[in-house]
Amino acid sequence: MATVKSGESLAAERTVGAGGGAQSTSIVGPPRVPLNQIYALPAPIRTFPLPSFYPNNPISLLHLVYAWLKQVLSPPPAEPSVVYVGIWDPDTRSVHVVDPASIRALWEQGFYGKGSLSRSEPNWMKRELARRGSPEGKTVSEVRTEARREERRLAKWERAKTELEAVERQRLAEAAVQSSAVQQDASQSEVNSHLEEAQSTVTTKEDPVTPPIDVADIAPAPAIADIQHPSKEVPRQPGPPVGPAELLALPNSLADLVSKLSLSKTVPDGVSLSTPPNGHVAETGEASALPDNGEKGHPDPLDRSKPIFLPHGLPSPCFTPSKRSAGTPSAEADDEEIQPSKRQKSVRFSPRIESTVFQPAEPPSPSLTEESLPQPSPASKPDQLAVKHTEVEDKEHFQLSPEEAFFLVFALGALKVVDRETGTPIRTERLLSLFRSHSYFPPSASLRPNDPFLVNYAVYHHFRSLGWVPRHGIKFGVDWILYQRGPVFDHSEFGIMVMPSFSRWEEKPHDAPKRTWSWLMGVNRVLSHVLKSLVLVYVDIPPPLEFDDAMQEGGIAAALKKYRIREIMVRRWSSNRNR
Repeated sequence: MATVKSGESLAAERTVGAGGGAQSTSIVGPPRVPLNQIYALPAPIRTFPLPSFYPNNPISLLHLVYAWLKQVLSPPPAEPSVVYVGIWDPDTRSVHVVDPASIRALWEQGFYGKGSLSRSEPNWMKRELARRGSPEGKTVSEVRTEARREERRLAKWERAKTELEAVERQRLAEAAVQSSAVQQDASQSEVNSHLEEAQSTVTTKEDPVTPPIDVADIAPAPAIADIQHPSKEVPRQPGPPVGPAELLALPNSLADLVSKLSLSKTVPDGVSLSTPPNGHVAETGEASALPDNGEKGHPDPLDRSKPIFLPHGLPSPCFTPSKRSAGTPSAEADDEEIQPSKRQKSVRFSPRIESTVFQPAEPPSPSLTEESLPQPSPASKPDQLAVKHTEVEDKEHFQLSPEEAFFLVFALGALKVVDRETGTPIRTERLLSLFRSHSYFPPSASLRPNDPFLVNYAVYHHFRSLGWVPRHGIKFGVDWILYQRGPVFDHSEFGIMVMPSFSRWEEKPHDAPKRTWSWLMGVNRVLSHVLKSLVLVYVDIPPPLEFDDAMQEGGIAAALKKYRIREIMVRRWSSNRNR
């Protein structure tokens, strides 16, 4: 199986000159660690299961006894062996983790949380180092995804260009066939007219010796285009610019076009200038020389007040003024006249890029010139110049949603949430009350069994217990999305919509969410476009009295057992495809 190498493991080639020759050597970095090894643990706890026993294999019995005695005589440490620390932030309604080791552990052991400056995995520091050109920066998934999207965009551009060129060639071929057919019809009609005229002449004359006219002796009449231009080929109509280079080569304005034309001093053969009645300079096919002096009736082609237009109304990109001898009075006058107008749009780009990284603390330097730029010493190496860019402060923190944080605290015991002001740990019951109250906006003091946090946590706890990896699905318009292994292994397969149910309530609450068929069709259409299946998860919420009694008798675990969950998968049915 082929593995993709990261930026650090790619082969680095060096060229060493010895004895007047060049020798190329490649240095291969360490191999990339497999993803199955990095994300081996599905949860931030360790388990020690006993080996399987096979009755037909006596050796399996010995293995089982050995593992059991080992755990009894030398028990493993109590789990969770490591408890991470998070800070509750009521402003963002999330739990923040700032320790780098805790961040990597929570992400690699179950894909909990997300980076505050990243889409999912907290890799802002790596992307920033790579952007600044530091060798410590690594290529992350976002950069590779952007590169693949750019490749697909260029491939689509080339495919569209090829299709347009094929259509243009087909159109020209059809036009040529139609033109030849028209010419043949015209020639045949001319021959018939000559034949009829000859026959009428024969009948009117009384001389019987006049020989008959043979049709084969009559030459076909030439085409109209050949009569007007006997030695000129039919020019091909230029197509619209489709490539990036052709679009960038177009002039920005008429003044820019004339300024580009003024750089050349020659006129193509067979091209002359004439003045139409509207006062604009037009291009014709007659060969004529431009006068050196600005005589009346022959205006100066470099006059900025009169644009240059082709017969079809577009500015001519191939017009160049005539060449004049240097040193003549007319040439000096022309040099004075071809000064660019003040209204001309001029855009200049520096051929040298000084730096691609701009720091906010750097002052602007509009008067900076090449002479005033600090030149690096020849002895300095690129690695030494990039050292100052690697000293970057990590501004990203890790965010845990209330459902993820409470699962780590209540179900696994691998997280301890502390208060932001005092730094004291928050008890589980108090943390549940905070999450329930902050699930409303603004935070509400009246808590009920149908709190948004309790309903969503029941669904999250349900799928986490079954081995799925639930993540927030706001990007796809759903409450949760389910991964079979994790975001680094595959795409999510299902989109979850939480549907509260009040079947055991005597009276349905007035703030119960109402869903319509148009809403259902819209969500299903969005998920079908991203190759996901819609799953409606109905959460049967217990009545308030039943929930309060369970909280008093058995605590949080007994109260959560009162929630019942049912899953229904919704698929789009088509009469043509599902026949």
